[in-house]
Amino acid sequence: MIRLMPVRSLLLLIVGAIVAASPRAAMAQPTHILISEVVSGPSAAQYIEIVNPTDATVDLGFYYIADYSVYWRVPNGGVIPQVSDFVVKFPAGTLMRPGQVITVAMAANAFVSAYGSPPNFELPPSTDGAVPDMDFAFQGSVGFGHGFDTGGEAAILFYWDGQSDLVKDVDIVRLGQPTGGNDFAGKTGSCIDGPDPDFTFSCFVPDGMTMPVMTDVAGAGFSYKRIQLEGKNEVHSFGNGLFNDDETTEDISVTWDGSGVALSPPTPGTSLVAPPVCPGDIDGAGMVNAGDLLAVINSWGACPAPPAGCPADISPQPGGDGIVNAADLLAVINNWGPCPQ
Repeated sequence: MIRLMPVRSLLLLIVGAIVAASPRAAMAQPTHILISEVVSGPSAAQYIEIVNPTDATVDLGFYYIADYSVYWRVPNGGVIPQVSDFVVKFPAGTLMRPGQVITVAMAANAFVSAYGSPPNFELPPSTDGAVPDMDFAFQGSVGFGHGFDTGGEAAILFYWDGQSDLVKDVDIVRLGQPTGGNDFAGKTGSCIDGPDPDFTFSCFVPDGMTMPVMTDVAGAGFSYKRIQLEGKNEVHSFGNGLFNDDETTEDISVTWDGSGVALSPPTPGTSLVAPPVCPGDIDGAGMVNAGDLLAVINSWGACPAPPAGCPADISPQPGGDGIVNAADLLAVINNWGPCPQ
């Protein structure tokens, strides 16, 4: 007796073969969390926001945020920042689920007053007992007048395991037009011996340092927002990043607003690059099924220009790449079934 292969398995086999032969199959998916929005001055309700565009839960216990130009000196005790600078760490046990957006306010009370709801975290000292504080990176790592400079500053997200000699860059963005100590400092040629048991120094590889500055500066009522994932707009090898990326090479004139794309009001907790809660649910029915497969097939090919849009272009997340083909079909199959509640 001949046994027929289940339809879903057969589809997976066929689509897998198509995708393997397609150049699009080799496209890089997001590998790490990112800075997604920053409110600087002249607002008391400043905050920095991060997004998890990956499909994995991330333990934030070893992740730090800073506006401190020599953040990479944290493993050997750091240098006390200027009064307006900060370096802080997420509390141990903080988990960030796929697609989640987290806001860190300079002061929670000002954030609530401006936006009507609390942030996920605030910098110490506490202004709202109901909002968890970030941890100090080292003694004195938060200045009394901490916050982003109104003219421009570098916002930095980095990783350090607490033992190694060197930190790992995760994301860097030059907000507005930073100058002098408000910009980040390249690590080329710098060597550090951290708190590990040996007395051997480790050295950073050269930073590319090709990141441009923005052409616009966000005034009152506006924020800086990430509008694209890094993708091909960054060097992904031989760098000091968490996955060997060179975070100093991101072309933020493409991936952020503020350089050709107009700045807009803050949207705390909502990122333009957050992946959908239920990837594959193209028709919005709350379930990924044959209707979504049909939507992909009926939209096959290059996406039309706005305002028609291209709802079936769901891979890579978020936002697709302007064409509907086998990768989108595979995304539907891989997310088959009811959407998470």
